[in-house]
Amino acid sequence: PRGESGARWTNVLIGSMGAGGRDIFALHLPTADPSVGLGGDNVLWELSGHPDLGYVIGDIRVGPIQGGTLSGHSGWYAFVGNGAYSSNGGAALLVVDVQTGAVVKSIQVPTAGANGLGGVYLLRNAHQEVYAAYAGDLQGNLWRFDFGDGADTSSWKVSFNGQPLFRALDATGTPQPITASPMVIAHPNQGYVVLFGTGKLFDESDATSTAPQSFYGVWDDTAAGHTGGNASPFYGASQTAGVSPYRSVLVQQTIDTTDVVVGTKVVNGQTVTTNERFYKLSSNSIDWTTQKGWYLDLN
Repeated sequence: PRGESGARWTNVLIGSMGAGGRDIFALHLPTADPSVGLGGDNVLWELSGHPDLGYVIGDIRVGPIQGGTLSGHSGWYAFVGNGAYSSNGGAALLVVDVQTGAVVKSIQVPTAGANGLGGVYLLRNAHQEVYAAYAGDLQGNLWRFDFGDGADTSSWKVSFNGQPLFRALDATGTPQPITASPMVIAHPNQGYVVLFGTGKLFDESDATSTAPQSFYGVWDDTAAGHTGGNASPFYGASQTAGVSPYRSVLVQQTIDTTDVVVGTKVVNGQTVTTNERFYKLSSNSIDWTTQKGWYLDLN
């Protein structure tokens, strides 16, 4: 903690200004009673004015990176998707020292045009050290980032030689923005199925947009604890002019809107209906030898 010479465990809250400003901050919460009143002395740092920092509305994740500790830094980092409308205009993963607020590295993804990175999900080893991360961007790209050694920032980079793991495109080929943090489940063969939905709600036009959005489960077959290979697994499928087929190697799941289950609850001993409606989803099987996941269009 600030003002103390020795290291010890403590509580740190990290947040952003959301749509209200291009800032993130850290507060030191007293370990004995985190609920006590906070004041100016509890502010560890505030980060603003960085050219890659936009309006951060996605989840920020925290952890140490596997391997050694970078000289001059605490070894604990906040992993921040930079959000939309940064000064530089691109998408980047900011790795910020939790103790000082210094941007140790800004990992920019290789895209052109206006972009921004959404919420982050971290992969951790058995010691809870970070070795990889996932995040999506406003152009529909789902990225994997690798962290080979905490003492070597050159090993902190976009995986798959700068290619996205996957690109979310609707049935017409239009990119679908990814703003929320992905989630993962272990794949029974190897690696993880990365789960994420598409859509955004921060521009005025978003409230009335009817652009189709989807939910995906895509397989990253990189073995747990390893760095990504030379190419995304989706680039190993049949291609045309070097363009990944994306949806062509996914199984479509659907929503059955004809068989609706009405919610009920018990009030004063009587069962009454509610405004809840439940829809059945398909469970179309996946042949993992030729297919790499599934998608569900949200009608």
